[in-house]
Amino acid sequence: MIRPDGRRLRRGLFVALLLPGTVMAMLWALQRQLIYFPDP
Repeated sequence: MIRPDGRRLRRGLFVALLLPGTVMAMLWALQRQLIYFPDP
């Protein structure tokens, strides 16, 4: 069985934190456009 080295593990953790962080930042920045305002 192949053990992952430290560099590979750090890269995986970085990607695992970066992707959800990016999605959350985009949702926060675009939250005004995501609100549905119905026509009167």
